Amino acid sequence: MATTPRTGSLGRPPRASLAAETLAELRSFHLGAKRGPSRGSEEGRTLLPAALHPFRGQELRTGWPLALLPDARGRGLAALPLGDFLASLAPAEDAGGVLRDNLPRLESSLRRLAGAPGPALPALSWLAEAAQAVRRELALPAAAAEALTRGLDALLAAVPPDALLLPFGPQAPLHLLALVARARAVAARRAFAAELGELATAGEALLAADRQRRPEGLEDAALGGALGSFGGRLLDPSALAGTLARRRSAPPLPEPRRRELAAAVALLRRFVEGTPSPRLIVPKGTAVAGLEGWPVSPAADPCAAAAKAFEREAGAVAEVLRSVRRLRLEVAEQYDADRHEPRLAAFDWRSFTAAELLLVPPVVAVADEAWLLTGGIASLSRLLLSGQPVQVLLAALPPSAASGAAPVRLEAATLGIAHREAWVQQGSPAYPGALAEGFARAVGSGRPSLHVVAAAPADHRVEPWLAASAAVAGRAAPLLVYDPAAGPSLSRRLSLAGNPEPLADWPVEPLRPAEETQPLPFTFADFALLDPAWDGCVRALAVEPEDEELLPLAEWLALPADEALERIPWTWAVSPHSELVPLAIARPLALAARERLAHWRTLQELAGVRGEALAAAEQRAREAAESAAGEERQRLAAAHAEELARVRAAAGDQAVDRLVSALLGVDVASLPPLPAGAGGAPALPSGDVDSLAAALLAIVGEADENPVQGNGEAALLGDRLLGLLAPPPPEIET
Repeated sequence: MATTPRTGSLGRPPRASLAAETLAELRSFHLGAKRGPSRGSEEGRTLLPAALHPFRGQELRTGWPLALLPDARGRGLAALPLGDFLASLAPAEDAGGVLRDNLPRLESSLRRLAGAPGPALPALSWLAEAAQAVRRELALPAAAAEALTRGLDALLAAVPPDALLLPFGPQAPLHLLALVARARAVAARRAFAAELGELATAGEALLAADRQRRPEGLEDAALGGALGSFGGRLLDPSALAGTLARRRSAPPLPEPRRRELAAAVALLRRFVEGTPSPRLIVPKGTAVAGLEGWPVSPAADPCAAAAKAFEREAGAVAEVLRSVRRLRLEVAEQYDADRHEPRLAAFDWRSFTAAELLLVPPVVAVADEAWLLTGGIASLSRLLLSGQPVQVLLAALPPSAASGAAPVRLEAATLGIAHREAWVQQGSPAYPGALAEGFARAVGSGRPSLHVVAAAPADHRVEPWLAASAAVAGRAAPLLVYDPAAGPSLSRRLSLAGNPEPLADWPVEPLRPAEETQPLPFTFADFALLDPAWDGCVRALAVEPEDEELLPLAEWLALPADEALERIPWTWAVSPHSELVPLAIARPLALAARERLAHWRTLQELAGVRGEALAAAEQRAREAAESAAGEERQRLAAAHAEELARVRAAAGDQAVDRLVSALLGVDVASLPPLPAGAGGAPALPSGDVDSLAAALLAIVGEADENPVQGNGEAALLGDRLLGLLAPPPPEIET
């Protein structure tokens, strides 16, 4: 729900206070004494959350059908949204941009052709049919039509021959997981095939040498003929003959050892030529369409059955890898039965390397939330703790009033994280690229993996893809990936990347009522408007309430529980006529939104994006910054005071110098006499320091006007100043 197309301004109801009786009725409705009216009317069925109104009546670019093509990184399959896939195929030369302008039309035509749920089909055939449809629909001038034809032909020529297109449907996640797992297993087996082929050829050479052993040994040409043309290409016959010549005096191999060597060679040949297919374990009564020819086994306990299936498949691969190790020892002339046979006998899947685990045909267990809540938790837990790299695909429904709103909801993904060493993903069909990436990483991890995929009920009021997208935005089914190998801390292992605004409580959508634009949080209650099971928990209001007792839901959720009891939450919906409709929310839905927010904040804290520890660290950093700033202010103030004192001292020195200079040049005779004090002494100016300073300045001013003429006048001026500054003589009592 990151960006939405706009459909123009929305009509906004007037703001007004509700009548007392209306408020009383709303209180009863909110607390559950009365249930809201049914939204079974046409108007009620078409009320949508305000953030989803721009999608009304528009064709959605969902990313489906999903393009699946070989991954250049060697991880089996890469998944691309349809639009990105077509853009990657478009030729660089496009006369007049005709093809580029019509790529959306080609995408729309292809989406219509692949609209029905089903298995993945070759991309080339679907694209060719969609290209023909585009040519028929467009009436272009001859030059433009010819340019479009050339562009479409070049695009079709660029389609990889093994590329697939997977349409959207209820079982699309299962098909995607099975295809990704098989492609990864095929790629792993292909990478291992070269070594297995060389070992098998070397084993055949050893058997040939054992059959043809004689005292003079084998000639190079004879040995090369025994190996055949294939063995001659892989191995150097002369080098192998030299190795065998060193043992020509040894007796022939014991019969049991020769039989084991022959069985190992045959086993490697069969393994290289085989093609792995995932083993699907589904609940009894579950039909899987579109995977004909793949082993599908129904079971009452899919996890327990998957564990047994993995043991069988891993046991078969262990026989192959046991043969690989035996042949390596035989070729290197290091085999010692007493030393190596006990190790080979104890060899099983727990001794596999990470690359060897990928050789085991993938095992996928399919389950749902209902099975989990009716006793399946223990079976799932045993599987996740076993270390067996089984893929568990669990379909989970978002919280619904139909299933009974519990105070705390069991989260299968959080349950998987609690097992610490299991790979966990919670994904959504609304984000197919991230879902496919998670499948590929989980299969390659060599760990038990749990994939929780949110499924939209069939009775949602919008198409399933949009409902799944709203479930992610409303924190009903947030995206997460838990990778035990990502780091030592939980915050490094758990990622919430891909969620809309992962640092916020709720993602914010722009709402455009009339002339203004305001943010509108998309909460769980907005998602619940799509589910008819919550109809009785909302009630339309005729006006936008301005009463203090009614609060927008996001603000209501921020209140303490005791204060929230005194308020009524509400949210916005939009009618088909583009009119904003305020909806009061009953307590069950409001509490469900509170529970979803609490779960989201728990995930944020586990992922290290918020929480008490983070808040404490932020507070410590803030206090440290404020302390450093205070110390810097004090240092600057002290430096300023020191500089000010220095400047004042320098200014005082300059004033004294100016005074002395003026005094030395004053005409004393022209100065008025000082007033006489008691006893005929000059009188000190009365008053405070300011008065004394004024008198001094007056003398200085006179000195400036009448420069001193000789030392005698200077002495008289000095006496005058001293008389001014000297204290008065003490009075003599008679």
